[in-house]
Amino acid sequence: MLKIVSYNLRLDTTHDGPQAFSHRKPYVRDRLLEETPDIIGFQEVLPHMLEWLRENLDGYQFLGYGRGKNFGDEANPVAFKRDRFELQYFDQRWLSDTPFEPGSRFADQSGCPRIFVVCTLRDRMEDGFGRFRFVNTHLDHERDYAKIEGAKQIIAEIERLDSQVKLPTVITGDFNALPDSEPLAVFAGAGYVDLSASSGGTFHGYGRVEAPGKIDYIMAASTVKVSSVRLWDEVRDGLHLSDHYPVEVCVESWEE
Repeated sequence: MLKIVSYNLRLDTTHDGPQAFSHRKPYVRDRLLEETPDIIGFQEVLPHMLEWLRENLDGYQFLGYGRGKNFGDEANPVAFKRDRFELQYFDQRWLSDTPFEPGSRFADQSGCPRIFVVCTLRDRMEDGFGRFRFVNTHLDHERDYAKIEGAKQIIAEIERLDSQVKLPTVITGDFNALPDSEPLAVFAGAGYVDLSASSGGTFHGYGRVEAPGKIDYIMAASTVKVSSVRLWDEVRDGLHLSDHYPVEVCVESWEE
């Protein structure tokens, strides 16, 4: 089994009052150590938050760095169990017309640069999942054009890598888009389905949103066999894990 989680951690800001990251940290740490996912795609991770994750999840290797022009600001790191997986490839690109330029953006985009992380992992378990790719992203929160073009860029890069060696691919992230939106249609058009489709809404604003919308996804080819899907929606001592529910999918096989 492969336990995969997409987790928008919510950046550290005092505007969140009693739900600020400084208050949530013990709950976040405890829950991650209790659940022990095999791979996690995080979003909204500031540099000091990434350092904290590294210090508290010492069984995991982290990939990715900040989206800013000096590699600061938010990151969408991928974390995987270092004793189970061997890293064979890693890259990070900016979602823009100049993807190798740090801090770059599309012209029709919010003020936030956006990035994606891609890696190739080899499962060390004899009866495991072999080699596969893992992609994690956080699409723009304001402009449909940037979301759509960002999705196209991610698919184009996966196809480029597949032209060299074709591998099963998992895509996680906060897409800032609903299931019936055009950005999601880009992934569907490339053969990807939402493995977490049955999860229900994911953005809840610390419980303030009456009808949470689904904007967080775990995607792969339709041949993937899933054994379970769930949200980490528990509240502990009044604290949420984030303003998004982390999404978990347990994959049973690739079923090529």
